[in-house]
Amino acid sequence: MTQFTGKVWLLGDDIDTDIIIPTEYLALPGVEDMKKYAFSPLRQELAGEIKEGDIIVAGKNFGCGSSREQAPEIIKHLGVRCVIAKSFARIFFRNAINNGLLLIENQELRDHVAEGDVIAFHGGSSVIAHRVVKNRVGEGEFITKGDANEENDMNPVGYNELIGRVCLHYPVVGAFLEVCTSNVGKVYLICFAACGAMLNMLAGRLRNR
Repeated sequence: MTQFTGKVWLLGDDIDTDIIIPTEYLALPGVEDMKKYAFSPLRQELAGEIKEGDIIVAGKNFGCGSSREQAPEIIKHLGVRCVIAKSFARIFFRNAINNGLLLIENQELRDHVAEGDVIAFHGGSSVIAHRVVKNRVGEGEFITKGDANEENDMNPVGYNELIGRVCLHYPVVGAFLEVCTSNVGKVYLICFAACGAMLNMLAGRLRNR
């Protein structure tokens, strides 16, 4: 069974091949040269922000427009693990298969995820969306929750299990912040502040004697 997770990049309806790779860049020597301009008419920074293992989630008619084979090839060279859309243009779908780019047609996911969400895919054509509800930096893991579930997922997702990247992993600082933001930590902080205020008052009285 195919299983993977990845970070979501959210796009809209009718993302055509001129958006995926504009005509003026097709004259460049190769796909590696072209890929830095992918999606530039829509979002100039997007090609540089997509990382290996990320997932594009889009609306209807993804890949419409011309029949250029470079469009799915460039998406694959960006490191995109798969494209999930409500529907795909027929010629783009065929070209994507020829280039080994995984496409998944799903009518609901686009309306239930946000950009930056981490989603998990489990076999077949089923897609389960999981939102990150807590980043436990101290433990190096995410707490996630499926859209269809009332409770958080039982098993956290470790940083080493995530296909993508995790920035600024400082376990000691993370553990300290997690304690400070917990209910017990807040009580300790209040007590600490109260003790500090009392000591300050006491020091002031001693100076006045």
